[in-house]
Amino acid sequence: MERSRRLQHLLWLGGLFVCLAACTALPAQSIQKPPSSTPPIRQLKPNAPIPASCQASPVNIGGTFGSESPWLQAQPTTSGIVAYLAYSSTSRSGIYRLPHINGFFPQEGLYTKTFWTIDNARAASTLLIDGSELGDISRTFHDTGIAVWGPGFPTGSNMHTYTSYLQAPNVGCWRLQITSGQARGTITMWFVG
Repeated sequence: MERSRRLQHLLWLGGLFVCLAACTALPAQSIQKPPSSTPPIRQLKPNAPIPASCQASPVNIGGTFGSESPWLQAQPTTSGIVAYLAYSSTSRSGIYRLPHINGFFPQEGLYTKTFWTIDNARAASTLLIDGSELGDISRTFHDTGIAVWGPGFPTGSNMHTYTSYLQAPNVGCWRLQITSGQARGTITMWFVG
C-alpha cells in the first residue's frame, strides 16, 4: 500500500513538472530561425528627386546580388543582366547617387563607373548600351562595355562581366537597352546635371 502511494505521488509530481514545463515554454511563433546567409534586399532612395513621370528602375542593396554596391536588375529578369553602381557606394541612410550626365561628377572628379554582370548562356563578349530619352526619343546615345575578369568578379559557366561609364548627353529620364549577344534587357534611369 505504501509503495503504491509513493508511486502515485511520484506520478502526480511528474505530471506537475510536465504541466509547468508546458506553461513556461516559448510560443511557437517566438522560436527564432537561424539567420540566413543572404542579406535581405533593401530598396534605396535617390539623392535627388526623380519626377513621377520617370518610372526609374529600383536601385537595391543586399540579396543574392550583394551588399557591397547598389545594384539594379534589367527587365526582363530572365535576361540575367545586373548593373552595379560602383560610383554610388553603399549608404547607411539608404540613399544612392543618381548618375551624372557625360559620365563624370565634376565637383568630386568621380566617374560613373558601372559593373555589369550577365548570367545568361546567350550573352557574348561584347556589351552594347543604347539610350533613348523618354521625353524626346529622337535624343539617343550609344556606348559599349569592356569585358573584364579576375579575382573578386562573379564567375560561372554562363557569367559575363563588363565595365562602362554611364553617360547621357543631357538631364532627364533615359531608357537603356542593354544587349550582349542574344541577352537583352532594359533599365530606366534619371540622369542629373
